[in-house]
Amino acid sequence: MIKRNINILGSRIAYFECGSKHGPVLIMVHGFRGNHRALLPISRELQGFRILLIDLPGYGESTPMSLSHTLKNYSTMLEVFCDKLHLKTFSLWGHSFGGSLCLLFASRTKRNVERIVLVSPALPGKGIVTSLAILYYRIAALLPRRIQKFWLASTLLNDLFRWYFLKRVHGRQRKKLMKDGRAELRDFNADVVIEGFLSFFRSNMLKAAASISVPTTIIAGDLDDLVPLSALETLHKTMPRSCLVVIRGVGHLSPIEQPRHNATLAQKFLWA
Repeated sequence: MIKRNINILGSRIAYFECGSKHGPVLIMVHGFRGNHRALLPISRELQGFRILLIDLPGYGESTPMSLSHTLKNYSTMLEVFCDKLHLKTFSLWGHSFGGSLCLLFASRTKRNVERIVLVSPALPGKGIVTSLAILYYRIAALLPRRIQKFWLASTLLNDLFRWYFLKRVHGRQRKKLMKDGRAELRDFNADVVIEGFLSFFRSNMLKAAASISVPTTIIAGDLDDLVPLSALETLHKTMPRSCLVVIRGVGHLSPIEQPRHNATLAQKFLWA
């Protein structure tokens, strides 16, 4: 894997290239408060692609943008990224917040997006988990700057959220994923996190999805409490050229819980 840096919109963006040098391009976008490391296991299982793993501005090894970190501005960043790398034809893969970004980008770009894989794409919705998350970030937005990061990087709160999302994972894998989650707490900027989360809930993802005619696979976990299956069924119905695949026994973090299974589903669709 080769690490590269590129300057876009005031951010020094880190991206990582792996796979086949001359294969079709696959851009992979991580989820909210994540980074490229979460996608390494699934990227190793995908065969024949030139894979580009991006650390979104403000996450992982990428610095924040000079703009606010809204979904719209992230989409603009991705457009400039493709321009600077001279990418005219490629496919997209996104998980959670990254899936939402792929949706918005595909609805706006004039480039040739061949296929899209959305794994548990985040959709604004209702429910106790969503309500608690909104409250958590609204409180963070009101806190003094010196306290914000302490609040957002609270090991206790983040362990509780991750424990909830990984409740069907056990043993050694669960311990590893919990440890990885704690490590990611060091790699974020409080302003970036708050701006991104609150802008997401002001976005109309179904409107963006309705304008997309690109073949799309939506991969869902039947135990996902953050993005319930019913929401993804609605998304599927909104996208005329989409199919919905349900993985039984997994939740919102299925690319981390079952990277090989996710890769198999993506590979089959992308090479169809």
